[in-house]
Amino acid sequence: TVTDACGAVDSCQANITVTCPTGPVLEVTPKNVILASVATGDTTCALVTIANTGDLPLEIFSITGCDSADFFVDTAGTSTTVAANDSTTLQVCYIANSPDEASCELTISTDAGDCVVMVSVGKPTDAFERFDLVEGFVRSGVWPNPFHGATEIRFALRRTTPVQLAVYDAAGRRVRTLLHEGARSPGLHTVAWDGRDDRGTPVATGTYFIRAHVGTRVWVTRAVLLR
Repeated sequence: TVTDACGAVDSCQANITVTCPTGPVLEVTPKNVILASVATGDTTCALVTIANTGDLPLEIFSITGCDSADFFVDTAGTSTTVAANDSTTLQVCYIANSPDEASCELTISTDAGDCVVMVSVGKPTDAFERFDLVEGFVRSGVWPNPFHGATEIRFALRRTTPVQLAVYDAAGRRVRTLLHEGARSPGLHTVAWDGRDDRGTPVATGTYFIRAHVGTRVWVTRAVLLR
């Protein structure tokens, strides 16, 4: 109500509406991941999207599960904070080393709650071939993993087989060629990687993929470098 200098009075009324933020809202898609079946020794992957449909930033506390046996999760490009109405992605992968179907659970924990993603994969397309007889190749692995200075890639051959070994970054770029294609003798082989590229420059902290071409097959596994 307002009174002017002449004594006239006037008044008005206003309604003020306050909208409080709803906070972050977690939405994960898909919640059931069915990986495509591939040949024994090959790798199959799928993207999982973590979206924030709320109006405050979403904090990702942890991403756990699917990190044993032949499953692995690549979070090299995954943000730990997701802005309102934004999203980030991760990649869940499986190396087909077993003749059986396989599954795992991936748990994404955030300040807006948790979400469990079910991941499954069918039998390899050549499920009746034993992996340790395919191309005479027996997969051993990478150790130590994660690593700081250097790591070793170990594999065994049952017979003389052409082998090419290279390191790729999360974007699919070749970082280092460790073995040029050539026949390798039967037995255990150990190849070291010192965390440097082909120019001798140390590469950044992150997840890298060791890709082995063994005869007509491809074997891929990951190595995590921590500086």
